[in-house]
Formats: sequence, structure tokens, C-alpha cells
Amino acid sequence: MKSKHNSSGNRTRSMISIFVLIALCCFFYLLGTWQKRGFGKGDSIAFPVTKQTDCSNVFTNLNFETHHNIEEIVEPSEPKAKEFKPCDVKYADYTPCQEQDRAMKFPRENMIYRERHCPPEEEKLHILIPAWKGYDSFPLA
Repeated sequence: MKSKHNSSGNRTRSMISIFVLIALCCFFYLLGTWQKRGFGKGDSIAFPVTKQTDCSNVFTNLNFETHHNIEEIVEPSEPKAKEFKPCDVKYADYTPCQEQDRAMKFPRENMIYRERHCPPEEEKLHILIPAWKGYDSFPLA
């Protein structure tokens, strides 16, 4: 009985595929180098133009020095950095109007618990970033 999987036939096919792929790569590489070698219409047109170009009018009095020298280099004044105390560890992942414990009480469908829900007046903290004009919390609770 013959085996369902002929390992020698698959190996031969894969070797042929690899050989064909390498041969195609080499062919296209050689084709590309042959095209870029410099033979063709482009060179026959460019050669007479290059011969006709007169380079005798090259400017020799070009000055590459800067014309706007500053006599005195002004040291930039160091801005005084305002030092802030680092926040407490409990505010490491704090977003204004977003408390993780409170957010987990909202329903999970459509990720409503991930939305920004500002607390009611009695639960409000001192929020540093106020809601913009016309903002209304959704869903109304």
C-alpha cells in the first residue's frame, strides 16, 4: 500500500520551487543591472548636451561666510523652574472626575463605565479641570 503522504515527492517539489524562486531573483537582478548600466537612448541624448555645456562662466568670487555675525553672544537666561510637590500615591492613576471605584458601579455594556461621569454635587471633590460649557453628564442618573 502506498502512503498518503509521499515525503520524497514533497521534498522534490519544494526544492524545485526554491530553485525556481532563486532563478527568478537572479534573472531580475541581472535584468535591472543591465538596464542601469548606461546604454540606451538616455545616454545618447545626454552625451551631446554635456559636450555643449560651457563651464567657463563659473563664479570664483563666491563668499560663503556668514553676513550676520553677532558680536556678543547672549547667554540664554535659565528659566526658574517652579517646583511642585509630588502627588500622593493614591493619585497615581487619578483622572479628574474619574474615580475607579465609582466607575466600576456603572454598567459594563458598551463600556459605559469607562466614560467620564462627573459625580453629583454631594460627592464632588475639588476638581481642577471644570467641565466645558454645555457639558451634560450622560447618562443622567
